[in-house]
Amino acid sequence: MEKRQRGRPRVDTHLTDKHYDNRRQELNYKYMFDGVGVLLEAVDKIPERHILYEVDNERFRFKACKNGILEQLGRMRAQDRMSLEDCVIVANYAINAVKAGVGVKEITVAMRKVRTAQKKYSVDVENEIMEMIFYKAVYELKKLGDN
Repeated sequence: MEKRQRGRPRVDTHLTDKHYDNRRQELNYKYMFDGVGVLLEAVDKIPERHILYEVDNERFRFKACKNGILEQLGRMRAQDRMSLEDCVIVANYAINAVKAGVGVKEITVAMRKVRTAQKKYSVDVENEIMEMIFYKAVYELKKLGDN
């Protein structure tokens, strides 16, 4: 009898393998790098991306980095398969919230709500309640950056 594999397939973390203490950290940093990839893909659509990350070219490392926000962006793109346009909108809302002085943790919680609502809405796009919950989550993220 063949042994069945259960659960999700293992996520490839070859860039971060063996650089961190545990698998969770490896995954978090993998998604953070995916989030940076989103920002680099949409360079012209996210003019203030330097607020989320800045590269120190002399030392070849990140200077300033909002890890939690970048991780959520990466998860939106890689895990949830959100379109680049949707990720750009969320990234700009997150940048506005950082500029308004909102903490990174509060922004990541709002981004997680958007991700969760989007997943539920994408399963049943005819459900008006799920649509309202999704748009409410997006609005709450946007509202964090409104002055």
